[in-house]
Amino acid sequence: MKERIFKKDPRLVYIGRTLPIRSESEWENESLTLVLFFSRSGAKFRVDSRSFLPRSGDVAAINYNLDISVDIGELPDSSLTCMLVENARLYGDASLYGGGIRLCASGDYRGITEAALRQLMREKSVKLPAGESLIETLFASVMTLLVRIMPVTLRPHKSSNVFYAAKEYFDDNYLSDETFVEVCKKLNIDRFYLTHVFKQEIGIPPVKYVIGKRMQQARELLETTELDINMIAKSCGYSDPAYFCRVFKSTQGQTALAYRADFKQRLKELRKKEESEHGELRDISVNISPSENK
Repeated sequence: MKERIFKKDPRLVYIGRTLPIRSESEWENESLTLVLFFSRSGAKFRVDSRSFLPRSGDVAAINYNLDISVDIGELPDSSLTCMLVENARLYGDASLYGGGIRLCASGDYRGITEAALRQLMREKSVKLPAGESLIETLFASVMTLLVRIMPVTLRPHKSSNVFYAAKEYFDDNYLSDETFVEVCKKLNIDRFYLTHVFKQEIGIPPVKYVIGKRMQQARELLETTELDINMIAKSCGYSDPAYFCRVFKSTQGQTALAYRADFKQRLKELRKKEESEHGELRDISVNISPSENK
């Protein structure tokens, strides 16, 4: 039997690089949810009086009835994807945006979420064979990924309740020094059953999920700070820097220092490429002949 996630079938209202233009009727539509995906750090957005500074790979789900503004500054348009969805309320009467807004890191789901959004936008903008069918499949995939990314609790099945309750706890406490056994006792869940549920839902055991959350934070600190490895290890929940280094290398395929060096090199090459492209555009504008200006 197919698991039911949403109370009604969600409907894609809009997808683009800028906020949708809100119609008068949409102000009163309580079934609308705005989803923002940030492919780069450096943007900022405001919801009513609250300001947010999302990081690269973050996803926001926002109640569309609120006052929302987004500023990507000098970032390219491709840094932001906006999606407006109708009927995104979950089975069990929960919402993706919780009390009004949720901002979460997409983590291990970043690549597939970004790719699905990019292709969904392309399919909506051009007419290709079997386009409607692919749009439906991509949209369903994106909505399912959002449910996994956002800390929400579904209630269609007991196992799903267990998974999302535990996932929410791990999302909030992945830096804790509690053992897996201690967490299971606190949640009153059998550890073998919880491992089975996690593997069934996302294909990995809870311990690997927590390690993934810690490694995501480690990558972000390596990319955005000059903290030494000892400080990064402690910031990611590891009291032993040597153990942190072993975990990082085994999960990321390279040492933490090599990761930082590679990231800086990629960033340097990207900036050089962007500067080169801007220079070519300036040269083209300067070399336009007078006859072409007439």
